[in-house]
Amino acid sequence: MGYFLTIAASDTSGGAGVYQDLKVAQYYGFWGLSALTAITSQDFTTVYSVTPLEKEVFEKQLQCLLKSFKPDCIKIGLVPNVEILDIIYYYLQKASTYVVLDPVFQSSSGFGFIDDSYIALLKKSLSDCVSVITPNSNELARLIGENNLDYKRAIEAAKMIVKQYNCDLYVKGGHFSGNLIQEAYISAKDCYEFEYVRQHWAYSHGTGCAFSSALAINRILHTDIKKVLQESHYYVNEFYEALNKI
Repeated sequence: MGYFLTIAASDTSGGAGVYQDLKVAQYYGFWGLSALTAITSQDFTTVYSVTPLEKEVFEKQLQCLLKSFKPDCIKIGLVPNVEILDIIYYYLQKASTYVVLDPVFQSSSGFGFIDDSYIALLKKSLSDCVSVITPNSNELARLIGENNLDYKRAIEAAKMIVKQYNCDLYVKGGHFSGNLIQEAYISAKDCYEFEYVRQHWAYSHGTGCAFSSALAINRILHTDIKKVLQESHYYVNEFYEALNKI
């Protein structure tokens, strides 16, 4: 049994954050470990509050986990402030493992999590301890200091980040317009582009969390990155198709 570590926030509705990540781990037969970064108050549509854990409390979680376990892969979700991001950066430089960063800058309902001082340290972590980052178009725009990226410009920006920070990048396409969702995986050597029919699920809370966690685990299970991405998308589609039939 492999070990999967999620570093993310709680979700009172149970559909995203740490709780969604642990569902993914259980599905794939991995033992789920977790370090909470914040406690949120939210339902399926709205984030009402985000309360960061005290940095000493957060650090103790990460410290004891990395002392007692060697995670096969790590997924990072919502990191609510620079202090907690700095602790993650310190410990992950020492952890030789596959790390997926799913940057959460703002909830879909508009609740903002970070300020501008956060971005510089995040970029530093890309070079030193992140294997792949999975931003949507809005998060990618924030990383490069632009607004309203179309798909073509997003690919250009992703290639620039990959070259500059030496990590892979998956452009999530849910925020682009159109009936087809366009996405791409960019590494130093390759650019794989994908098109998917846009799903109009009544319940889609936590899809980004589910995909990034599935990506982290599938990268351990498979060597072919195309297989990794296909399996990760398959998991998300199957999970939410089943959920929306309930």
